[in-house]
Amino acid sequence: MMELFKKWFSRPRPEKQIAVDVELDGLHPSHIIQLSYLIIEGKRVRGKNFYFRARAINRYARQVHGLSVSDLRRLSGGQTLADRAEEVYNDFKDCSMVIGHDVAGDVKYIRRELAQYGYKLPPLPVFCTLKHYTEEAHIPRKDNPKLIKPPKLVELTQYFGLSEEFIARKCHRWYGEGGDHPHDARYDAAAAYLVMLVGEKLPCPK
Repeated sequence: MMELFKKWFSRPRPEKQIAVDVELDGLHPSHIIQLSYLIIEGKRVRGKNFYFRARAINRYARQVHGLSVSDLRRLSGGQTLADRAEEVYNDFKDCSMVIGHDVAGDVKYIRRELAQYGYKLPPLPVFCTLKHYTEEAHIPRKDNPKLIKPPKLVELTQYFGLSEEFIARKCHRWYGEGGDHPHDARYDAAAAYLVMLVGEKLPCPK
């Protein structure tokens, strides 16, 4: 696996990469209520952030992201993912790599919801910061210190010396507003991207 990524990063920079994070309503099945991603094309980085209205939100999910039904009604302007499906599909369909923390789950939700509106994403290569840096971060499990656990995103940002203030500044630059704390999808997408850049010793776009 390491050789695969070494070959990947030794090639000329892919035409377009996307760093992504989603927040969910926590229901069964879960639906996306916030979708944030960075479109990375060479040295150019631009962010997109969407909120989608929800009929209900699981209380445990709300404890994580802090979004309520009334918040989403206001922030979304009444929009659902159906209103943005074509735009999201067009952004992702020709992406050369999707970056994120436990990113396979995010892509699964995006793929499933887009399919409901007739948009089928092709297979997309992913860079998962959770899986890629588990060995390097080497965080012992509390119940058995002889074993290591998959790191949380905040643990990786701390490991790589990325402060919340620095990540928030990048969010403001790339998204224009918001993203000033963990579990805002803008913050988490930017944090995963920055972790990858530091971890792979890649230059950080302004």
